[in-house]
Amino acid sequence: MSQKNPFQFQKISDGIKNIPILLANETRKYFIEAFKNQEWDGKPWEDVKRRQPGTPEYKYPKNKGLGRRTSAILVRTGTLRRAVNNSITETSMKGFKIKVSVPGEYASYLNDGTNKMPSRKFVGHTQELEDRQRKIFDREFEKVWQE
Repeated sequence: MSQKNPFQFQKISDGIKNIPILLANETRKYFIEAFKNQEWDGKPWEDVKRRQPGTPEYKYPKNKGLGRRTSAILVRTGTLRRAVNNSITETSMKGFKIKVSVPGEYASYLNDGTNKMPSRKFVGHTQELEDRQRKIFDREFEKVWQE
């Protein structure tokens, strides 16, 4: 007489192996969306002075052309966005690591701000990110328990 074992440990093990990778990819995607939406946690980034009439940066631009006033914030060259897109450095059952590699302190100055420059956060923890990660975790665990 054969009984069905409700605890299929191999299925559980196989099912949870991908969770760190899925969570890391969702986190990276969330960070990239900050560039696309020009906001963090539902709050728009402070506009740049090159777009504000009356500021020296608007009146005396470093670069000529309309692009200086219409280009998106933090994506003129795309270097930082590409660095965020390639930022997953490690995934394991212990977690995952994301490291934004750009020269100098450029990324941290933009993310955290300075005395002269406002913060335009593009990486960090938010409740929305946690909710998105939890959905992935729940979905993957639900798959494990389904037959």
